[in-house]
Amino acid sequence: MREVTIPATVTKFGNFSFASCNSLYSVTLEPGLKSIGHYSFSSSGVRELVIPSSIESMGVGAFWSSSLRNVTILPGLKYIPNQCFSRCSYLNTVTIPSTVEVIGASAFYYCYNLESVDISPGVKEIQEKAFYYCYDLENLTIPDTVVSIGTDAFYYNKGLIILTIPESVKTIGRYAFQDCRNLILVKYFGTTNPGDSSVFENCNSLNLRCLTAGYSNSSFCGFHDFCKGNISQCEDLLYKENHCFEPYCVDGNATLKRRRNATEWERLATQCLVHECINETGPFSAYICAASNLRHESGISVLLTFMFVVMFKVFSH
Repeated sequence: MREVTIPATVTKFGNFSFASCNSLYSVTLEPGLKSIGHYSFSSSGVRELVIPSSIESMGVGAFWSSSLRNVTILPGLKYIPNQCFSRCSYLNTVTIPSTVEVIGASAFYYCYNLESVDISPGVKEIQEKAFYYCYDLENLTIPDTVVSIGTDAFYYNKGLIILTIPESVKTIGRYAFQDCRNLILVKYFGTTNPGDSSVFENCNSLNLRCLTAGYSNSSFCGFHDFCKGNISQCEDLLYKENHCFEPYCVDGNATLKRRRNATEWERLATQCLVHECINETGPFSAYICAASNLRHESGISVLLTFMFVVMFKVFSH
């Protein structure tokens, strides 16, 4: 069985209904279906899915370890249950509607190819390990309805570069953003401290924390050094006060680009806006700042690139 259409007359799936149906690639759920049981499509071959607005509930692990690539949840569902899409290693994009209020524990656990999650305003709670080890997740917007973010919620999201936390967020669980190693900027619009020092543990590239002028605490998630004021100008500060970030550069349109290797860095270096770094002076200070902080995936190439840029700048002046 490779394709199946569930007619509107069917209102409920039992537990494990299509579990381990590896050859089942296509499923059409017609409006009328109200409930999907526990592990109904777990380990199945289903690749694309639209969850109709008639769905009122889904069971634990409903699509656990399936072959899903893209999921669209139409407005209607209020709760994405625990482990619902856990270990869907092919999952790339997810759209979550405004009717959803809670994203359950480990809902998207270990979806390591997940790049984009569209979370509509309406979600109030992102529970523990909801997006644990989704290390390709780059496009993430936390809506201004979210009140709490659970423990380990976004652990090891390496794709995350800039994080904006809205004023609505009052609590952030321990290790919520631990090991987000490419995170360089956090913008928080709240006025009180939402979490402890474990929240951003091992976020080694996090150079800048920007908070509203009305922030009332002396620390932010364990940090005592942060900028208060105009958050909209926060990205400009990446080039000031020793905040020249290492694996990224900004082009003329001020969009972040990832440097994946030394050759890529050399190509992008000619496109970068040259900003002076406080800790270095001179006409090529920004290049020194960037090059001296490069991770040495290919040490010789990085060194040669650095020497070439420096020599070029010296002799051109």
